[in-house]
Amino acid sequence: MSGYLKLEVVTPEGRVFSSNVSELQFPTAFRGYYGILPEHTPVLTPMGDGQIHCVLDGIKTTLTVSGGFAEVGPDHVTILARKSETDSGSK
Repeated sequence: MSGYLKLEVVTPEGRVFSSNVSELQFPTAFRGYYGILPEHTPVLTPMGDGQIHCVLDGIKTTLTVSGGFAEVGPDHVTILARKSETDSGSK
């Protein structure tokens, strides 16, 4: 287990975020928020509107997303969102 996931957030305008993260949470369309750690079981789910929270080296970053889909694998998460913007990171 590497301890990191490759997170990519992509909108129709292009890539919004790409980094290795140690954990993340994202909104789904029907089941609330999913919490994802490395080695997660593969999942494909529709996204809801809300915030993606991810952590790398103790720094929490938040991205706002609107709809789309999330593909989760054991070492990566790809989020295809209709819209997204990055908020400032904090410890």
